[in-house]
Amino acid sequence: FPSHDNTVPKTLENMLLTFFRATAIFTLFIFIGEIWIIIYTVNKEAIEPIKVLTEKIENLHTQKKYQLFEINGEDEIEYVKSSFNKIFNYLNEKETELSTYQKLLEEKVSQRTNELNRAIKTAETARTNAIYTEKLAYLGEMATGIAHEINNPLTIIHLNLTMLEKMIQKKDLDREKALKASEKINSIA
Repeated sequence: FPSHDNTVPKTLENMLLTFFRATAIFTLFIFIGEIWIIIYTVNKEAIEPIKVLTEKIENLHTQKKYQLFEINGEDEIEYVKSSFNKIFNYLNEKETELSTYQKLLEEKVSQRTNELNRAIKTAETARTNAIYTEKLAYLGEMATGIAHEINNPLTIIHLNLTMLEKMIQKKDLDREKALKASEKINSIA
């Protein structure tokens, strides 16, 4: 302190001034140290857990099972972690249920596919048998038609030959009738 009355010796004044300066610097260092401790503590107790929480939440889509958070206390961040753990437990349960339903659905699809393949095979066999039966029926109709076409002229030939035979046996052979019967036979053959 500057003195207005020159009663305090200069050295004492210098000493007090040095003491106050040293005390101010010391107080400033302590204040800076306390601020650093507060920043470190806030970082360690609040910011780091929030970073870990944020990173874990951001990476949720890459996980098959949701990893639970480790609870280390009873503060607000731990409460948030606990809430997320409840959500993760619920999601894990639903994921398990979904996986079970997926397996059941895959089994049903496989079962239905097998049934459908068997039905297709049965239908193909029935179709093949129907085509075969239809071909046989058509072949039968064709054979009947051919036999009919063959039998008609043969019947006429047979009748004309029978008529000629009877004429020969009766010795009633009329030359004109015999020529007509012969011409009919020749025209058919």
